[in-house]
Amino acid sequence: MTTAARARDAVFRSTDDSTLRVCLQIVLFAHRERPHRDIAIDLGVHRRTVTRWLNAYSADGLDGLRPEKAQGTPGHPPRRWPARFGVG
Repeated sequence: MTTAARARDAVFRSTDDSTLRVCLQIVLFAHRERPHRDIAIDLGVHRRTVTRWLNAYSADGLDGLRPEKAQGTPGHPPRRWPARFGVG
């Protein structure tokens, strides 16, 4: 097992982030030479998603797989929201 494979395995086993786990599975399946279409079907993602994450891994390694936070300001719940749920 290579150093990169050990690092991927360690991150996969230690993370609770489901997106990161899917990304690591994509890389693992691709390393095992599975077709992108089959990887997408097995993991329930679009084949473009498979290609996007493999490109990110190719460019930046494990750091390229870490999901980024959305840009912009966070949304705000409607003013009526707390009353609807009996809060406030």
